[in-house]
Amino acid sequence: LYKSSTKAYVKPIKCKTSLSYSSTSLKYGEDFVVNLKKSNGDPVKNKKLIVRVTNKNVTYNLKTNSNGKAIVPIKYLGTLKMKISFPGNDMFVKSSTKADLTVEKGSTKIKGSDDSVGKGFNYYITLKNSAGKALANKKVTITFNDKTFTKTTNSKGQVSLQMNYKLGTYPIVVSYDGNKYYDSSKLSTNVKIVEPSISISKIITAAKDLKVRVEYINILNKEYSVNIDGRKYTMDEFAYLMAGALTNINSGSKANVKIKDLSNNYNSSGSKISGKLYKAEYLKLAKNVTSFVNENKRIPNYKPTNLGKMEANLYIYAFTAALDYYGNHKKLPSYVTVKTSLVRGGYSISISQNGKILNYRQIFDSDVFAKYLKTGGKSALNDAIKKKAKQLTAGLSSPKAKANAIFEFVRDDIRYNFYTNSLKGAKGTLSSKGGNCCDKANLIVAMCRSVGIYARYSHAKNCKFASGLNTGHVWAQVYDPISQTWYTADATSRRNELGNIKNWNTKSYNEPKNYALIPF
Repeated sequence: LYKSSTKAYVKPIKCKTSLSYSSTSLKYGEDFVVNLKKSNGDPVKNKKLIVRVTNKNVTYNLKTNSNGKAIVPIKYLGTLKMKISFPGNDMFVKSSTKADLTVEKGSTKIKGSDDSVGKGFNYYITLKNSAGKALANKKVTITFNDKTFTKTTNSKGQVSLQMNYKLGTYPIVVSYDGNKYYDSSKLSTNVKIVEPSISISKIITAAKDLKVRVEYINILNKEYSVNIDGRKYTMDEFAYLMAGALTNINSGSKANVKIKDLSNNYNSSGSKISGKLYKAEYLKLAKNVTSFVNENKRIPNYKPTNLGKMEANLYIYAFTAALDYYGNHKKLPSYVTVKTSLVRGGYSISISQNGKILNYRQIFDSDVFAKYLKTGGKSALNDAIKKKAKQLTAGLSSPKAKANAIFEFVRDDIRYNFYTNSLKGAKGTLSSKGGNCCDKANLIVAMCRSVGIYARYSHAKNCKFASGLNTGHVWAQVYDPISQTWYTADATSRRNELGNIKNWNTKSYNEPKNYALIPF
């Protein structure tokens, strides 16, 4: 017996691919989709495609999505001659195809929001193409009540007309004249102006949001408000709406609840309460609030219950809890738990300065927060920053999810460079893909503000890092309006998460400060 060995090189066999496309004719605004597939029909994802429109001398470099599809921008009418190719790689065989695509003018459609609208509310008009895509920056003409209005559609393809007219039914005519790429369209219908009201489903959605805000901060007072369809409602107005919703739900009615214009003229006062408010009690309370408002044009400062004199802010919270439960379970709860501390305690606006540079709960105030949306200085924007922020947050709905996507990009894709103070600003940090703590914060702040997320800077001296370094440090904070909380966004280490700093001791620092614009 003897020991022997051999070597062999196994050459992998490349997978064959094929290209196909969705159609040879379409209307302007519809998608021309290219598919890249394996020989077995499975999609080939995240691969580069080259599309050349030869008779227009235009080339598009595209990338297939998770379904192996890529959408080709169509910017011309007439016949487009295309050469579509996949260059291949070490795993896939290259492939190509040709297409003669005929593009006709796109059709359009105008749609009104509802047949009826509450007095004082907006009537919304939407302009879309044949693919159902909103058409922005298009002029439409509205004829209503013997007056003509010309308005330009927003990014959602919408314009609105406020219905400050007498109750009744009115004809409305909306027209779009079309342009080089789109045909004209017209809507002729009737709009009925009724007493303003809100659907139970919308009241429930707003109640859920209010409940979350109260439980995060443990405060509820008349400074709060809720927004439904872009209109602000004071706490007494919303209490009336919730009371009506609870009464309707209990009686099996799905009817909208009429709106009351109130002046927020109430003074919440009552006994210290902690216990269960049973169904019969909170339904009785809802009816009593409705009756009181109808007679006195304000909500009661308190109402007697089996638990004692319940102050207004606490029964408002009780209504949110009952509606939140109904929204989740499609039935009213047998009881809701109420505590005075839920609306009076657990939070102080004068929380210590130390807390303000870390995760920090703060009641939203549009006037105070406005400065955290204004870009400038080292957080100044350019097209590249706006484009990247929009790309990172596409498809995300909540501000916190959007902020996290931006934070993770800066943390993972922008390398850390050691130097002092801001050197590159947001623009230079993105283009060079590197920056120190100041410039990483500059980029986070700029990108967040560009997509409507409130963001600011935090700075402290003598921050003690795990490496042993003891130094001044800068990081970003982003604001989540749902939880009404500022979250830390320290992108200097991959160990850090949004709201969780791990690479330095957050219990050891001094001279903490926050800035709308960084001064160094």
